[in-house]
Amino acid sequence: MLQKIIGSIILIISLQSCSTYSSEELKNFDSEINKYIKDNKLELIKSNSGLYYNILEKGKGDFIQLTDSVSFKYEGKLLSGEIFDKQTKPITFNVKDLIAGWKEIMLKLKPGAKVFLIVPPHLGYGTHDLDDIPANSSLVFNMEIIDVQ
Repeated sequence: MLQKIIGSIILIISLQSCSTYSSEELKNFDSEINKYIKDNKLELIKSNSGLYYNILEKGKGDFIQLTDSVSFKYEGKLLSGEIFDKQTKPITFNVKDLIAGWKEIMLKLKPGAKVFLIVPPHLGYGTHDLDDIPANSSLVFNMEIIDVQ
């Protein structure tokens, strides 16, 4: 329970205070992500915001809405491959409270969906230096949607 509360606080703080990046910085982040994609022979879709993703399983039912509460499992890694978080038991958040990259992908998913995504810094934690996530980090996630309410 405490972990959920702390996670919620971190997510809310990051949404409220992400900085704006220059076009040069965004290009550099995109170059790093593209190198990771090439090195790992991945096929991903890039959204207009700069989020990279591959929906591995579509799931069933209605698409997740911004007003929904979602239970999901995930593993988060840095581009270096270092795992910074792994949730093997479902955690639940309101979609509207998630980091921008998670919020964006949630709206493309249905219950039971599985997705691989790369979240650039401007859609993640931005300039915040968290315990296991350095500032300006692009983040790699494998996620599975367990339930939507």
